[in-house]
Amino acid sequence: MLKALKENLSLLSLMVVLIGTSSTESYYGSFGLKYQLLSIPAAHILFRGLTAVWGFPLLALLYILALATAASQTRLAPLLGGVERLRWANHAAIAIFVVLAWAGGEYAGHYAANLDMKADTSSLPLISKIDLREGATEQTPSSPSQGYRLLLQTSEGLHFFKGVENPDNESPLIKFVPAEAIHALTICARC
Repeated sequence: MLKALKENLSLLSLMVVLIGTSSTESYYGSFGLKYQLLSIPAAHILFRGLTAVWGFPLLALLYILALATAASQTRLAPLLGGVERLRWANHAAIAIFVVLAWAGGEYAGHYAANLDMKADTSSLPLISKIDLREGATEQTPSSPSQGYRLLLQTSEGLHFFKGVENPDNESPLIKFVPAEAIHALTICARC
């Protein structure tokens, strides 16, 4: 019984990672970026796995079902007729949860990306100004009124874009400034 409980608790961790990975992949993929090439830390993926429920509330139900499955292991074995049947039921449950977690995370990521691509519904911070080091010649925003939003900041640099009216028909142009070219960044989180 303890082995089955341990396996199902591992299922919860796997679900967080799967939802976080599929949500991250779908989110950045909607912008035309491969998340594998963006140097995104593992903590970001775990955070997205836990917070994806805001973009797709049915993921909360999936987490609750997984918790209920893990918690009811001692009662399920007698109902299923033994430990061997419980093991097979656990394998089936894992397969179902994995597929649902991946699909739900993908939907949540795509939905969040569509909201963030729009100029009027984006929750991403506006870039007020990017000061470049001497010799750097990239075109960068110089005021919040230009409407450029910060998509991602990593140790490699900044990815930013200008929102579009209809993400279904338009794609935002993503711009990148390498970290070594940036002297200072000013953002407006609540503009």
